[in-house]
Amino acid sequence: MAETKDEVPYFDVSGPTLSEIVLSVQEVRKMARSIENTALSFAPLTDNPEVKKHLADIQAWSEGISSVAGKLYNLTARKALRG
Repeated sequence: MAETKDEVPYFDVSGPTLSEIVLSVQEVRKMARSIENTALSFAPLTDNPEVKKHLADIQAWSEGISSVAGKLYNLTARKALRG
């Protein structure tokens, strides 16, 4: 899919820099999943409602970050591969 005249590039950088961005976004997604899994693993260790809510918040935020990073990765990875 070629960029159309009105299409704005995802990142206005060269191929090698775009590849670095793709790898960084992939790392963000991995970190978010790790944080999410950590929060999930801590949840059974407490009965405190406030702590459970904070852990649920961390889990939800991390899940959201992972999802958005995945979308950004998919967009930029395609562009980097077409390079």
